Amino acid sequence: MKHVDQRGGIYRVRMVIPPAARHAFPHLPASGDYAVSLRTRDEAVAFMKAPPIIADLKQRIAAALQASPQPVAQTTPAIYRPAEVRAAIERWRVAAINAAQADHFSGAAPVIPMFGDEAMAISDLRHKLASETTFDQIADFEDRLRGALASEGLEVSAGHPLLSQPAARAWFGRAWASVERHTEQFRRGVFKDWPEDGAQETPQQPPAPQSIATASVTMKALVDRYVAAKKPKSEDDLRYHWRRLVERVGDVAVEAVTPDALEAFLIDLRRFPKTRRPDIAKLGFDEILAKHGDVAPPIAEPTVWKHFVSYGQVFNYALMMRLIPFNPVAAVMPSKPKPTKPVRAYTPDEIATLFAKPMFTGCSKTHNRKGDLHGYRSVPGAIVLKDGRYWMPILNLFHGNRMEEWGGAKVADIKCEGQINYLDLTQRALKNDTANRLLPLHPKLVALGFLDYVAERRIAGDVYLFPEFPHDMSEADDPEASTRQFTKWWGLWSDANGFSDPTVNFHSFRHTFKRACRGVISEEISDLITGHKGIGGAGRGYGAGADLALLAEAIRRVDYPTFALNR
Repeated sequence: MKHVDQRGGIYRVRMVIPPAARHAFPHLPASGDYAVSLRTRDEAVAFMKAPPIIADLKQRIAAALQASPQPVAQTTPAIYRPAEVRAAIERWRVAAINAAQADHFSGAAPVIPMFGDEAMAISDLRHKLASETTFDQIADFEDRLRGALASEGLEVSAGHPLLSQPAARAWFGRAWASVERHTEQFRRGVFKDWPEDGAQETPQQPPAPQSIATASVTMKALVDRYVAAKKPKSEDDLRYHWRRLVERVGDVAVEAVTPDALEAFLIDLRRFPKTRRPDIAKLGFDEILAKHGDVAPPIAEPTVWKHFVSYGQVFNYALMMRLIPFNPVAAVMPSKPKPTKPVRAYTPDEIATLFAKPMFTGCSKTHNRKGDLHGYRSVPGAIVLKDGRYWMPILNLFHGNRMEEWGGAKVADIKCEGQINYLDLTQRALKNDTANRLLPLHPKLVALGFLDYVAERRIAGDVYLFPEFPHDMSEADDPEASTRQFTKWWGLWSDANGFSDPTVNFHSFRHTFKRACRGVISEEISDLITGHKGIGGAGRGYGAGADLALLAEAIRRVDYPTFALNR
């Protein structure tokens, strides 16, 4: 409920009194905070006691504003740090969403008609909030911004330079739009736990020190504890992100990490070079920045955002466990980057160039002295190592399937019915029901020796088709676990081999296959092969009897004239 929070475990009503009404509230602190204890630790009891007190306070404020207040002395405009303003706006956003949720759930919110002037006004407001260029068209935008800041303890006078600051306006505009989106869902009866993104939890006002009784935990100990408790899907990524942060701030107590320190780290992270070269990766964050920052291309903004999502998740866990008084990430969390250009299919020339690279035609080295797979196989030579890195691009090009469908396949999933070899995907936990299907092998894979490779895996006693990929998680928990590291490797391989266009990635093979199907086989059959939704009736059955022969004949027609690989 808005205006209700806890201090030391006791619920209270807390409201920031507007400056013009403070003459009616003697003994107020400088912040204007007015608090009334509800003398209970029970949330249900607090929510029963709070409404009449809130209503009384609002009436007193309204009466004080109508009276003639004493003139307020002119003072120098208050100065607030960006992180402080952003944190206040985020607290207001979460508080407003929670208040709207409570009002609509309990039936206390006013009913908004679907038609008429009021409905049109709400629709117009949302339209204007959708673009930062139209904030000026909202008549009370600055008043709303002032009110939001005041509700979180930041007093900003009319005409304050902060109100015209583009960053502050953008933060508030997005926050207000978020409140409107959630409010509309609540009107429709859709209720969830908000805020929706744990990485952007509100940085609550720090309670009194005695309310946090847990002993200090260091940064490294915190991430170990988080991993043990939450078992995140991308543990390697999270630990790498956390390692870089610890290199900057040190293995200090978690409560010692401030928004200012994170803001400085964020600025430098945007200069951090995009490389995982072993000789560079083993260096510390500041050392890498000093030697290679502003020289090598920096990491992409989505990567920066993923770093801070990791930090937000772990710090939010610390907040929930009462290890810290507030989440310092929330004040500096970067906005989620806008989507890049849509992924496209590979062109015929790109297919010819890609499969003429040394990894497919012959490279000079595949392993290092320790016996580990080496680099990106970009130097020409006489070695063709037909492992998962070799087969995955070819398999996806000629079948248009999802990466994890091959990456997590078992040797026993390659079967034969009559003269048709196929991949059995009916026993796997995949993206949706249409993904569980029988996928005939394209004849090109047979010509390239894929069945010989499968036979070698059977003789070796391997369970998985590509044993070098990680298979330490059950597919039910994470169907993409086997290919998550390969996805990153493919991106680095592409960069190393001249394919740095952001509009093509491994998913482009699926687009390429779908494009090759057009005009060759029907869209319905194409959907059956790729496991896309939208296929015709369920009675078609995925590959049973004659259907498997039908799919095999269809996939045989898909060809790439520029694919010249014959090994």
